[in-house]
Amino acid sequence: MSEKTIKIAGKTFAPMISAAELQARVNELGATIWRENASENPLFIVMLSGAYVFAADFLRNIPTAVDMAFVKYSSYEGTQSTGSLKREIGLPDSIKGRTCIVVEDIIDSGVTMKQFAADLKEKGAAKVKIASLLVKPENNKTDIKADYFGFEISKEFVIGYGLDFDGNARNLDSIYKCID
Repeated sequence: MSEKTIKIAGKTFAPMISAAELQARVNELGATIWRENASENPLFIVMLSGAYVFAADFLRNIPTAVDMAFVKYSSYEGTQSTGSLKREIGLPDSIKGRTCIVVEDIIDSGVTMKQFAADLKEKGAAKVKIASLLVKPENNKTDIKADYFGFEISKEFVIGYGLDFDGNARNLDSIYKCID
């Protein structure tokens, strides 16, 4: 990871979590999640678009083929959550009686994940577990918590490793925080 700041759309971002730190933690999470859930034949539900990098890396730590589905909900515009949830790609039909492990990039306000977990339970999921790369406990306005998470961070807006700023910076191999 570059030690230098980067500029995107007039905002300045500084390094926060390096690529090496991310890979080490993601590898550890993948192995732990599989060890604790393999007997349940879980369905991994990847939240698009932000979680795709995290999901790809951590799912490669699973030593067998797994069931996956992709959904897309959004609540952000720019650097702020709108407070409302927009469903863009819906729930899979094959969840009744299944253990569902939701793969998320970040739990910020908790609003999106709380609604999504409720939707899964309503469709008949036996268990819902959440694996989030990042969590922001200070911002969480709900009782939802990740069963597994990579890093606990403070309130800063972050980009990289799948997280974006209005569609930019998902490709960065490290996490950067907004400093202005």
